[in-house]
Amino acid sequence: MEDEHEPTDAERTHDEELAGEIDEDETVERERAVDDAELREFEERIKDSDAYDVEAEVFDEPTLRALYKLVSDGHVRAVGGVVSSGKEANVVEADGADGEVALKIYRVAASSFDDMRKYLEGDPRFEGARSKKELVVEWVRREYSNLHRASEAGVNVPEPVAHERNILVSEFVGEDGVRAPQIREVEIENPETCYEVVVGYASRLHDAGIVHGDLSEYNLLVHDGEVVVIDMGQSVDVKHPRADDLLENDCKNVARFFSSLGVGTSRDEVLKRVTG
Repeated sequence: MEDEHEPTDAERTHDEELAGEIDEDETVERERAVDDAELREFEERIKDSDAYDVEAEVFDEPTLRALYKLVSDGHVRAVGGVVSSGKEANVVEADGADGEVALKIYRVAASSFDDMRKYLEGDPRFEGARSKKELVVEWVRREYSNLHRASEAGVNVPEPVAHERNILVSEFVGEDGVRAPQIREVEIENPETCYEVVVGYASRLHDAGIVHGDLSEYNLLVHDGEVVVIDMGQSVDVKHPRADDLLENDCKNVARFFSSLGVGTSRDEVLKRVTG
């Protein structure tokens, strides 16, 4: 009878490494199965929300995974209803760690590739993205960054909370799932004072190196008696090639709106105050 082969140290090491690789592969597969199972359970919970009833197509699998990550990280607790629907993004009210938050969910397939690129390219803070998915991710990261810079400059904006893929989480400007009204939707008791506030905010943004890029009565909300500046995804650095044109357009919009309320101003007057 032949003697049993005694494995060498090298053979033992190889067997141990192989067993470790198999165990690791099995662990990864188990974790993936658990993640998928948890994602499916999460999807069922989302289907019960008011937002899903209205905009089910927004919640594709990549978006669900991003939302699940935000929930896992504690930024979102429950999803409410749709606050507004745009051609590129939907805003959904949700419960956050410290109260109501807004989820701005960009639809990757519907987002305008060319429109986003012309704002992103030339911005020294961001590298050029190639695919539509990369553009949307950069756009969300850019809006998060712009809100931070604006807040630090003393501009009243929704507080940015977090971002993940195509979802931006920020403070909800409103109450009980109802957004605050746009400045054009309310009766302004003192237009001159309100004008001074808006011009002051535009000036602070410029001092901080930012041009809003779409400043108008549609992107100014009134909440608790204060003006809140929103929608800063398209905002650009003052060094951006289109910064001057965008700033002039912002000033034109501000002057037009407040002139309609009886304030004596003009585009050139607003521009002088913002840049002076």
